[in-house]
Amino acid sequence: MNSFSRYTTFITNLYARTGATYLSKKRSRAVKPWLRGDVLDIGCGGESSLADLLETGQRYVGVDIQKDTIERLKVEKPECEFYCVDVEEEGRLCDIVNSQFDTIVAIAVIEHLQNPAVLLQQCKTMLRPNGQLVITTPTPLGDKLMRTFKSTLRIKHEEIEEYSPHVTNFDEQSLSDLLNRDNQLEVKCYRRFEFGLNQLIVASN
Repeated sequence: MNSFSRYTTFITNLYARTGATYLSKKRSRAVKPWLRGDVLDIGCGGESSLADLLETGQRYVGVDIQKDTIERLKVEKPECEFYCVDVEEEGRLCDIVNSQFDTIVAIAVIEHLQNPAVLLQQCKTMLRPNGQLVITTPTPLGDKLMRTFKSTLRIKHEEIEEYSPHVTNFDEQSLSDLLNRDNQLEVKCYRRFEFGLNQLIVASN
């Protein structure tokens, strides 16, 4: 391995360890005020667990597409429930979890999906009356800067463990349309965070 290859590997590993952890914690902090009642965490394999932010007595259910991640979390947090689910498979999430929730959270998930409407329709079904769906996703600027950063440092997607590339990026209008017009969920709150690089939207049934 030449010097440049070693440098690229070092930067890739550094980003995977520190960058991903930092972003995960910032996103978790942004959604924390919205965590009420029973919580379903979609894409629960991040560096910062929402289960650690809940009050005593709150039910936590986490789902992720990575089977090894789910098996690890079952061992680490036996008091919680975890399921391996492909949320883009129509009806699969509802069938496996088979429950309703006060809060459903999807942190940095929808930008990776080919058809996020499949997930959102299932979320709508699984929300209790007056329940809330909390979503974070990069803004177009945040998505562009991340792509530029990785390209400049020649960080390859396949070199980052469990990484899947962004399929779509959203702005406030496209997010609102996806929730309200396409899935009949009422938008309650929208805000940007991380210097406008990330965004949070909350919708209710």
